[in-house]
Amino acid sequence: MSRSDWTPKIWAVQQRASADWRAQRAEEALPARAESATVLKNQDFSAFVDFLKRSCGFDFTGYKPTSLMRRVNKRMQEVGVESLSAYQDYLEGHSEEPARLFNTILINVTAFFRDSLAWNYLTDEVLPHIIAGKPADQPIRVWSVGCASGEEAYTLAILLAEALGIEQLQQRVKIYATDRDEQTLHQARRATYSAADLKPVPAQFRERYFQQVGNRYVVCSELRHSVIFGRHDLICDAPLSHLDLLVCRNTLMYFNAETQKKALVHFRFALNNRGFLFLGKAEALPLHSNPFTPQALGFHSYGKVPTPNIRDQALVLAQRVNTGAAPFRRRTHLRDAALDAMPGAQVVVDPTGVLLLTDKQACTLFGPKLKDVDRPSPDDAFFHWPVPLHSLIEQVVSKCDSIPLHNVKWTVPSGGTRYFDMLIVPLLEGEGLVGAGINFTDVTRFKMLQGRLLHFGQKLQAANQELQSANEQLRTASAALQTTSEALQATNKELQSTNAALETMHEGLLGTNETLLGFNTELHVRTDGLNTANAFLESILTGLHSAVVVVDPTLSIRAWNRRAEDLWGVRAEEVQGQCFLTLDIGLPVEHLEGPLRTVLTWEPAHLEVVLGATNRRGRALRCRVTCTALRDAQQEIQGAIMLMEEEKEAL
Repeated sequence: MSRSDWTPKIWAVQQRASADWRAQRAEEALPARAESATVLKNQDFSAFVDFLKRSCGFDFTGYKPTSLMRRVNKRMQEVGVESLSAYQDYLEGHSEEPARLFNTILINVTAFFRDSLAWNYLTDEVLPHIIAGKPADQPIRVWSVGCASGEEAYTLAILLAEALGIEQLQQRVKIYATDRDEQTLHQARRATYSAADLKPVPAQFRERYFQQVGNRYVVCSELRHSVIFGRHDLICDAPLSHLDLLVCRNTLMYFNAETQKKALVHFRFALNNRGFLFLGKAEALPLHSNPFTPQALGFHSYGKVPTPNIRDQALVLAQRVNTGAAPFRRRTHLRDAALDAMPGAQVVVDPTGVLLLTDKQACTLFGPKLKDVDRPSPDDAFFHWPVPLHSLIEQVVSKCDSIPLHNVKWTVPSGGTRYFDMLIVPLLEGEGLVGAGINFTDVTRFKMLQGRLLHFGQKLQAANQELQSANEQLRTASAALQTTSEALQATNKELQSTNAALETMHEGLLGTNETLLGFNTELHVRTDGLNTANAFLESILTGLHSAVVVVDPTLSIRAWNRRAEDLWGVRAEEVQGQCFLTLDIGLPVEHLEGPLRTVLTWEPAHLEVVLGATNRRGRALRCRVTCTALRDAQQEIQGAIMLMEEEKEAL
């Protein structure tokens, strides 16, 4: 199909699109005008918001004025100022105050499995639908908008790990978690939470996906590697793309109606045609004039409304055009000549990306196949451009705004590398959108010159950095030497103090040593006396012809002389410390318990008992046992002495 055949179709589409565009713009203008009336009543606050944007880099123009004023007023009360001008002076005089105001405005309230019924619906309905609609080798992309400290993003990771398994999660899933607040993003990247934070997490998930470190809980590494945290401004920054699920819970409600519409346009661009939008409990989209269709209103789940196929509409409308299309063909030829005369390569596509018009330079650049228009994805160099042309065209169509691209690198089919500046602009008929125009300008020579300049600039910058680094090292070394000198002086003073204390201690130890030497000498003298007395006592016990046994008050044996060994056949070391009444000898010791208990009291001085016995040789005899109390110098009883003698039979 030639370009001239498309002219009546485009004309019909333009009329229809123009009417739809005007109706949509009239509907969108109503809330914007109502909101502007509210803002005009607060001109001082609007000036304050502009001050925040200029001086602090915080752009809050899209936030609801009443909510924003309430939070600024709260911060003013905390610092004790009463007017916006005074608070503006306070912000300029206290460098830490802008960050505190930023944290007050951005309420970072989040939790694991917050609003559990909605998460159950996501688990049972949405995630199975997404997984079933994706081939096993295709990635699953999720965006968590306004992630705060990361609980929501890790909740998504847990649910996807349960649905796919850890291995598939690591291979296929990427969860992009974004927020404006760098402080909360830093906390999210650490992935450490308290026991109170994990109360909403089911017990089996806590055991499977968290590790306890002290009194904190750390998300396992498999989940952390699947979540990518980054700073992103929902309104000012470009959205992500090719998403299967977009979670934005309790964030849109802080924006005004105009900003919410802009965010929804971003969301629509970001999602695939079968993607899902998941909002918070306090948020809902109108059932008309929005790019999403509700899936489950109770759980605030929405699906993307596919882009209308204008090419199909044009084919239907073309059947109604009469045969008087010759004027349009003449205009088409004139337009083709104008395109060929324009600098750079020119390409025109409809809102769905279908190729409509090209010029000679574009055919030379991308190949002769580009002359065959009306193809959504021809197999030629144009549609293999190194930037995502289809997504950029869709973005231009959705925003109705131009997109410039600079220094796009392209390897031409004939060989070699060239650089182009691209400009993608919306093509309007009145207020109706009919397509997009793409201009390619060859900037290869400028890029080469820029590369050389950049190379020399990098060398100069590297040399400057080396000089700065050397200077910093010298300063650091000087500071380290000064610190070391001060430390050595302090150490010297400590050593002197310690030396004096040691000398004092040494003198004290010398005195103690002399005292101990005196005690030691006295102990030696007393030990010699005791040894002499023991030897004397041992000679007495040995010299006796009677058996002598000494027991303590508990009847444990303390002495057993040689005559006792000879009489009863038991050596002293065998019975030392044993209870006398437990001995198994030829003497009936149980008959001696009574006399021994008696003499251990203060009553009799001694008792005699005659018992029948058997000596160690087995000879029967009668043994006289004399029990006497053993007393110390104070006449205290310390035990008993038993004198055992064999009675001689009368002749």
